[in-house]
Amino acid sequence: MSTNKLKNSLRKSNNDMAKQITKENTPIINDMTIYLKASRISELQVEQIRQDLLEMTIAAEQRGDCLKSVIGDDYKAFCDEIIDNAGPKPLIESVKESVYIIAMSAMTLLIIDVIFSGFPARFLKEGIGNAGFDYNIPVTLGFVTSTVIITLVAWLLVYWVGKKAFEMSRGTEELKTKPKSATYPKRILWGLLVGAAVAAFFIMTVNFNEVILFSVHALIIAAVIVALYLATRWAK
Repeated sequence: MSTNKLKNSLRKSNNDMAKQITKENTPIINDMTIYLKASRISELQVEQIRQDLLEMTIAAEQRGDCLKSVIGDDYKAFCDEIIDNAGPKPLIESVKESVYIIAMSAMTLLIIDVIFSGFPARFLKEGIGNAGFDYNIPVTLGFVTSTVIITLVAWLLVYWVGKKAFEMSRGTEELKTKPKSATYPKRILWGLLVGAAVAAFFIMTVNFNEVILFSVHALIIAAVIVALYLATRWAK
């Protein structure tokens, strides 16, 4: 069995096993899995470790023990010890992860850009049966800029969420224990920051969309979309 098939088979088995653990232990195992996935070890190793963790958790629950009694209360330190003892992630897997994020972002944004360029509507209205129809689609500075920014943000977000999994869970739990009124200032601040960032991004993109870098034939863009899709399938 290939590494990819073994990984997928193990993931399916682990997903089924995860349904057996309690609601109290589910978020702990999820946080540990997310943290391990953001580390330097391979996805196959992550699933193998996840299998061990799930088996340990189920055994502890059957004995009536809590998970802390088995692995301690510092889950991050426990994961770090596992990572230190595990082998490094293969280069090809790191390459595939990068290819997937880049190809998926570029493909999605390219499809959106083609739709909003008005080309599909223009083709349906004027292109069918018209030998002189212009099949060129403009590529704007806004599209290039937004693609680069969104790809980088997606990349960093995946890494950041993985590394901050335990801190985010603790923060969520703390918010649940506090009165809602005490959390309003923090939520409003984050809302304003995110809103300002999104607004600035869209304003920049709209302005940059006025700058046409070059035009590409629709068939070439379609071929690029297909190539990006195949790249995501290869990297998955």
